[in-house]
Amino acid sequence: MRMIFGLDFKNDTGEAMQFAVNSETEEVLVRVTRGGTWRPWRRIDVKRTASGELDETVGTAKRAETADRLTTPVRLNFVGAVTGTATLDGATRDLTINLSIDSAINNAISAAVASAISSHVRSHHSSSGGGGRDR
Repeated sequence: MRMIFGLDFKNDTGEAMQFAVNSETEEVLVRVTRGGTWRPWRRIDVKRTASGELDETVGTAKRAETADRLTTPVRLNFVGAVTGTATLDGATRDLTINLSIDSAINNAISAAVASAISSHVRSHHSSSGGGGRDR
């Protein structure tokens, strides 16, 4: 399989899931771990007949044509320097994720921005006693 795109997920119990796109066959595949052991790759994309109808071999995919929401919501957890949680259930097309940044990183960014603004004001604005271009 030649993968051009892939996603890896792990839950809080250590089990994992991978999604991949096979660039040669244009198939979407998934595999999961059970008890830490990888299960075989399974195709999850939709096959269509020559007329464009869903192929009968993809019976479970037929529900997706009329689905309004996910059967089981997906929880996204961000950990590390940026943290946050969101639940995706398909109820809306948009997902808002409120993220928090580590205070040390936030303070460093704030200090750098304040320093850059102060330097700019001193260098380019005469009302601050700098070289001034604003008059």
